Amino acid sequence: MDSITQAVLGATLQAALLGRWQGRKALLYGAALATLPDLDVVIDYGDAVAGMTYHRSFSHSLLVLTGLALALTLLLRWRPHPGYSAGRLFVTLWLVLATHPLLDAFTSYGTQLFWPFTPTPTARSTVFIIDPLYTAPLLVAVIGGLLHGLRDKSPRLPLLARAVQSVPGIHRRRQADGRASGGEGTGAPGHPRRRAVQRADALQQPALAGHRA
Repeated sequence: MDSITQAVLGATLQAALLGRWQGRKALLYGAALATLPDLDVVIDYGDAVAGMTYHRSFSHSLLVLTGLALALTLLLRWRPHPGYSAGRLFVTLWLVLATHPLLDAFTSYGTQLFWPFTPTPTARSTVFIIDPLYTAPLLVAVIGGLLHGLRDKSPRLPLLARAVQSVPGIHRRRQADGRASGGEGTGAPGHPRRRAVQRADALQQPALAGHRA
């Protein structure tokens, strides 16, 4: 995925887990850490083909990133924070780092999630590398957090962004259910709302007939 998407995803994750203690800094820390795996682009692999082949390899490995999250946790816990435990810190750092390659794995470019053991790239090809419907709610949440702050507050903005993201999926699922029941939308013969209207019409017909008589 594009770097903006990765940055805002990492920012919302860190804000959701550590925002009440770190405040706005959680958004900045999460955004910076989430883009870290893509720094392998500065490595010169010799040519464009090799760069495409080896990009998203060791720097996107879940094994490498797990070790990096553990190392960062040990480093940061030299000055322990009274508000959260080392376990919470590790989970936060791991999620911010690991969601980067996991998200990349849903694109068509391929990501070596388990390098060096299985270097065959994982490519689900279900998400385009730029998806405004995915990025925009997260970006709104980050901007809201920067404007209103997060310290000593329940981090509702990241959760709200995730809920908004689910709306297009729910809409598509309802459309699929309508097609499966025999037609499109509520006007389809098999739709529950359509059947309810038909039953109401049937109940009204005898009363109308008696009134005419």
